[in-house]
Amino acid sequence: MNRPAALVAGLVCLVLSACAMRPSTPNRLFGLTPQLSAAPVTEAGKIPSLVVGPVDLPAYTRRAPLLTLHGDGEYRSSSSGRWAEPLEQNVTRVLAENLSRALGTPEVSLLGAAPPGAERQVMVQFSEFVVTDQQEVRLIAYWRILDAASRNVLASGKREQVESVPTLGDADIAAGMSRALAALSGELAAAVRAMHP
Repeated sequence: MNRPAALVAGLVCLVLSACAMRPSTPNRLFGLTPQLSAAPVTEAGKIPSLVVGPVDLPAYTRRAPLLTLHGDGEYRSSSSGRWAEPLEQNVTRVLAENLSRALGTPEVSLLGAAPPGAERQVMVQFSEFVVTDQQEVRLIAYWRILDAASRNVLASGKREQVESVPTLGDADIAAGMSRALAALSGELAAAVRAMHP
């Protein structure tokens, strides 16, 4: 091997060994959590049985790392924070749990696991669900409540929610998104209650 080739090979070995010795940042896993307090259990039959889904989130939320949106339109990934499960599944499950708590009923299930005869269906389409570099969670969601049998729309609306977060740290991002989702859940619960006073 000639001298220049030997030098290049030596440099490559040094770089590779340095990379191997540098500790990698461990991934930390996060998920959204229910935030609404449990209401007293409602009288049987007072609140209809609900099925939650489909819930549709923007495509950028399907990435595993937690993201922040910067003013220049760039989504930046967290170096260590990852969602513990697909965010769409997490959001659907937490919406259902929030509704169950807010309405004081266990008769809330997920689409695909709903028992026969569910009376109402809650559908949500998010056009935005992200944390910005201004330390704000931005949520924009369009929702509908349907009669599960006839498929008639009984109520619909749009929720725009902004939640401040103290930092752009992973835990603060997940907590802020949980609070924003709780606000949407509260609006949905109020709509269900208004139909069944």
